[in-house]
Amino acid sequence: MIGIRYSDDADKAVRVIREVVDEHPLPLINPEAHVFVDDLGDNSVDIVARIWTPTSEWYTVKRELLWQIKIAIETAGIQIPFPQRVLWYGTDEKKDQEKAAEAGKQGASSEK
Repeated sequence: MIGIRYSDDADKAVRVIREVVDEHPLPLINPEAHVFVDDLGDNSVDIVARIWTPTSEWYTVKRELLWQIKIAIETAGIQIPFPQRVLWYGTDEKKDQEKAAEAGKQGASSEK
């Protein structure tokens, strides 16, 4: 699974990953490789590259493809996200704006 940012073009990412898989000599042609969006995760759009390769070569192919995919998607301007959290402390934005406006009025009147 390869995660990309929600702001990146998933179709482009699928094409780039597919090209990397197709250029590698060891994935089998039949059955055909499948590259598709598999999940909309908390922090990323998750793309799966499902390939078939001789069992004796599986780990080598996986290792090589992961690295080549990483380089290819970064070169294409697509980023692999990292987990992010937005913390909200329950402040009321409208009240904060009113307080700021009131503080601005008081500051302006004290300068006169």
